[in-house]
Amino acid sequence: MLGMDKDVFQKNELDADPKFQENEGDYQNDQENSKSFEELPGTLDESFVKTEINNLAVDTNIQLDMQIEQMIEKKDGLWQCKVCGKTDKIKGNLKNHSETHVEGFSHTCHVCNKSASTRISLKVHMSKYH
Repeated sequence: MLGMDKDVFQKNELDADPKFQENEGDYQNDQENSKSFEELPGTLDESFVKTEINNLAVDTNIQLDMQIEQMIEKKDGLWQCKVCGKTDKIKGNLKNHSETHVEGFSHTCHVCNKSASTRISLKVHMSKYH
């Protein structure tokens, strides 16, 4: 035992319990007979991973949309960015613009792994290069 004096160390009460010893033996047998993660065929369920990634993307998009909605407002018949004051008649255009003010989000191309700062710039990249 590293850093422990043998005289100071006291045996755990569970070690004396026959039920614990029985379960401990089962655990050790399982450990000896188990395969490592890498040895198991098909351990990584690709559809599960894709679903989790899609769920994460949806959650990220929802968070981003909520943040953007708070950054714009309608004033005098025009949509206005609260950050810089830019206006537009079309809400979607201003939502795309407002995303440029959001930090901490990045969107990655699934084909070439290029990183884009906004969803619209990723969309343009996809249509232009893929």
